[in-house]
Amino acid sequence: MNSLNTVGVVGGGLMGSGIAAKLSAGGRRVVVHDSNASVRAGVTQRCTHVFEELGRAGMLDAVSKEAAMGRIGVASTLDELSATDFVIEAVVEELSVKVDIFSDLEAILRPEVVIASTTSGIPLDRLTEQLARPENFLVAHFWNPPHIIRMVEVVPGIFTSSASVQSCLQLLRSSDCDPVILKKSVPGFIGNRIQFAVLREALHMLDTGVADAETIDYVITQTVGRRYRWSGPLQSADVGGLKTFMSVSSQLWPELCADEEPLAGLQRLVDSGDFGYASGKGIFTWDDERRQRLEQTRLRMLQDIIKN
Repeated sequence: MNSLNTVGVVGGGLMGSGIAAKLSAGGRRVVVHDSNASVRAGVTQRCTHVFEELGRAGMLDAVSKEAAMGRIGVASTLDELSATDFVIEAVVEELSVKVDIFSDLEAILRPEVVIASTTSGIPLDRLTEQLARPENFLVAHFWNPPHIIRMVEVVPGIFTSSASVQSCLQLLRSSDCDPVILKKSVPGFIGNRIQFAVLREALHMLDTGVADAETIDYVITQTVGRRYRWSGPLQSADVGGLKTFMSVSSQLWPELCADEEPLAGLQRLVDSGDFGYASGKGIFTWDDERRQRLEQTRLRMLQDIIKN
């Protein structure tokens, strides 16, 4: 197992830059590549924003921030990642794009270098079926933003070697991440399956007029959101009593949304170009006041990390 001094990140968008900043703050040298020149140009700014958030939360002083920024390099070509000790792929969720990148990486990296994909839905074995060294590949599913959510879902494929898993765990744990290993791969893994099940029901209630978006979000954050910070759904069911949960389930589950296609309200927003935060409007209107409230929420999340 190598020392993992330098990590390559392929993909310089929000997630790739966030991962780079997280690893750099943990002491790693990171080289970020993106094929899009305008995305590459924004890597430094996105990483700086992460360090500024950490600074406001009291988790990174000015000297450490400058040092962390100095450990991040931006590469104009993929070949510049050839000397890295571990590579994380964080590009768009398109099978062909990822497969091409993995093939190119195999050609330039040392044979023992592990490559981790941040995919949240594509099965790893589909990504690696055309590769020469599938034992070097696994999934390391980071959550956005990586500097706030420390947990990373690590998912080996059927060919992934134990050495590759251990290399990934070494990198993550030494970078102040909290990795968990899944026993088997399922689309969306654990977190996204739960997240999208909740989102589907929330959108269904919004579409059918049960309540407005503010009310639905408020109820969730003040009930299960508070509970799940300390006790997950399975333990909560045990504590609440499985007999009670069984009774409620038999009545409620037939009433829950089970649509297999995107809900109409979500489709209308996307079709009209209302993509959410980035476009300024989605389910909510992202004016300055709402953006500032989000910044305060993220700050409280970081401060909660310090306390716990």
